[in-house]
Amino acid sequence: MVQGVALKKSLNIYSVISEENSARLGKTAVVYRGIKTTYGALLKQAVETASILTSCGIRADDRIALGCPDSTSHIVLALALLKIGAVQIPVSFTLPGSEVKDICEQVSADALISTATLPDGWQVTREMQQFTCAGDEIILQKFAVRSPIVLGLSELNPAFIRFTSGTTSSSKGVIISHESVICRTDSANAGLKISSNDTVLWVLAMAYHFVVTILLFLRNGAAIVICESPAVLSMAQLLRSEKITLLYMSPFHYYLMCESSAFNAAMLEHTRLAVTTAMPMDRDLAEKFHAKFNIRPRQAYGIIEAGLPCIDLDEKDFKPGVVGRPLPSCELRIKEPDENGVGIIMLRSPGMFDGYLCPFRRREDICENGFFNTGDLGVIDESGQLVIVGRSKNIINFAGMKIFPYEIEEVLRSFPAVEDVSVYPVKDALYGEKPQADIVFKADAGSHDELLIELRKFCYANLAPYKVPKGFNICATLEHTASGKILRRNQR
Repeated sequence: MVQGVALKKSLNIYSVISEENSARLGKTAVVYRGIKTTYGALLKQAVETASILTSCGIRADDRIALGCPDSTSHIVLALALLKIGAVQIPVSFTLPGSEVKDICEQVSADALISTATLPDGWQVTREMQQFTCAGDEIILQKFAVRSPIVLGLSELNPAFIRFTSGTTSSSKGVIISHESVICRTDSANAGLKISSNDTVLWVLAMAYHFVVTILLFLRNGAAIVICESPAVLSMAQLLRSEKITLLYMSPFHYYLMCESSAFNAAMLEHTRLAVTTAMPMDRDLAEKFHAKFNIRPRQAYGIIEAGLPCIDLDEKDFKPGVVGRPLPSCELRIKEPDENGVGIIMLRSPGMFDGYLCPFRRREDICENGFFNTGDLGVIDESGQLVIVGRSKNIINFAGMKIFPYEIEEVLRSFPAVEDVSVYPVKDALYGEKPQADIVFKADAGSHDELLIELRKFCYANLAPYKVPKGFNICATLEHTASGKILRRNQR
């Protein structure tokens, strides 16, 4: 056992990236805010930042929450943590302090690295240190109180613990080792074919997409052009100034390009591939994009437990839900298909996750003969391609961000005037789905109009902005099942 663990610990994704880029140190790695950082400079900054973190007491196997905006410094910090051998927990910088606190407590984090201090009232740090990384002021906050972490975690050689973009209370904490990162990026590149000739326009949240895509781009010497917010302005400017060869975006971003006159076909004259991910794209949007830019979007199926097992690379017409055939090293099967062939999508691929943290379970104890139950519903069409037709899990997909209704309901129920609540998805042409809430206020709580104003303020103070319900329906009562549970809209 000890010998095996020692062997596993010798593999480090940072070392692999450093070695793979040893002959292209002068090539551009990242473009951000007009500054081009070469691979040589990026790796040097990662080494220097690792030294700073080590001097601050960060060690191998420490669990570090990383909550920085998408930037060069985010990439440098992530590489520095990988170099040290610390386990990083990506945390969206848009999350409210309460959610950051929940995540840190679940992983028994040693520290939080961010560009902002913790909110007032969260007195759990014993020290705070500041330093500069890639031009940004970074704050390192160590935690005074830590609960014991599960035995066996370090044996997996974890690089990341990834929570979904939904709630921590329903999220398991996906453990991904250095070995798994290497295997899944190798597997994904069989489809994407990233090379040092590629320049990628980056618009997604690194906190949720770093493990496969950013590390894949870095391993293969691509240039990553990072958009700032608002994306519609930054995207157009960068598409004019940079020779973008790859788009890797959500349908929301394709919609922006279709609807805004700031974008034109000449901007994509160097683009070889446009991948859409995170949420389904409808046919109308795909056809609009193809008509305007003469590029047909290709759908990809990504899942944190299995990486990027499917990409639609067929040159035929766009079909909603079609995510292509499994990549050469990936296996797929449909479990318990109905009379139409629709069943639960089961996946087995290189770079599968190594286990769940909450509660701790190893991959072999979760998968069925090596196959992971995705909870997504699909069918294999007549051409052998996978078609996603729905989900068996109760999740709201808002512009690619996964939302658990239970989390929103818990926050709404903590509002003093709320008696009962049900949160459910509503289809939306722009965002895919948006959260909607049915609310029952307590009798004699006051004016409903005034209560709704206060309730919205309460939501924005306690939820990430994208999780706040986009509509509230005031109801006299809500239906319940025989066991007393809310009868959800998507179950009717």
